[in-house]
Amino acid sequence: MNPRLRVFRWRLCFWMQYILSMKFFCLLLFAGSSVLAQEPKASVAAPPKIDCSQLMKPNWNESQRGAATADCEFYNASLEHGGDAWGDFAAADATLARGRGKDEIRAAYKKTYSTPGFRLAWRPDRTELFGESYVVTSGPWELHLQRDGKENVSRGKYVTVWRRQTDGSWRFVWDGGEETKEQK
Repeated sequence: MNPRLRVFRWRLCFWMQYILSMKFFCLLLFAGSSVLAQEPKASVAAPPKIDCSQLMKPNWNESQRGAATADCEFYNASLEHGGDAWGDFAAADATLARGRGKDEIRAAYKKTYSTPGFRLAWRPDRTELFGESYVVTSGPWELHLQRDGKENVSRGKYVTVWRRQTDGSWRFVWDGGEETKEQK
């Protein structure tokens, strides 16, 4: 076996094991439940779109820039299209805690985004290249939910695994994260 391929496989397996051992977006898993589906106190303005060119770091190569741009464009699309963006940016074989494949993922997140008071923001600030076809992006996320008439805000770090498609575009194959505990 090619030594570079062996190292790539080992690194990919290491990261996938690390990612899968992380806590999932627990709040997202339950965001569509009737417990959380209560009317918000007031309408909260959606955050502005991100200028993706401003996120690019000079030391990122073409693949890292491509995946980070896809991640940023995914976020911007989610502001406008909600759960549909999740289906649009998922690879055909993507696997998330909430579904597999574009259609299941789209349906799950359409339900999530229709929850009153739901708002999810994220931005990539780090990338890691794995071979020619995979890039992992990560960065901070912020989730807003309405519960018992109050807005609950949680924050954390996310990790998304992106794969370059045959047409050169980037689609995610896995996404997850963990909540950051607030310092008191």
